[in-house]
Amino acid sequence: MSVRAGREFLSIPGPTVIPDAVLAAMQRPAVDIYSGSLVTQTDSLLADMAKIFATSGRAYIYAANGHGAWEAALTNVLSRGDKVLVLESGRFALGWGEAAKMLGAEVEILPGDFRRAVQPEAVEAAAQGRRQGRDQGHSGHAGRHRVGRRQ
Repeated sequence: MSVRAGREFLSIPGPTVIPDAVLAAMQRPAVDIYSGSLVTQTDSLLADMAKIFATSGRAYIYAANGHGAWEAALTNVLSRGDKVLVLESGRFALGWGEAAKMLGAEVEILPGDFRRAVQPEAVEAAAQGRRQGRDQGHSGHAGRHRVGRRQ
């Protein structure tokens, strides 16, 4: 079926309309990723990223799907042994917890209901229990290690 803005395709969530101009642009051969202007542009982007993020280290482009982005985000904010409170509020929340656990975090799941919002009082109680445990010397790391580093 053709519509004014393009063709309709089933996409979840969707449907998503893709304009004919976009479909036509997709009918080109892939660019050579190992030579030419794409390499020059990539080098420029990496240099600019280092400036933007104010790092003297080397910047990287992380090519991945959405779950790869989860892994990258978790790797950059957690260390092995860090404790994570997952608020059971749906499949994605549990997925974040599963990814954190696979990267070496200690995951505690605050049970919830997929049909209702997380209760702030339950979050506060879980956080309060963590604070009490920390005050009694039951937490902490002998040594912190970045999750993504091989040891």
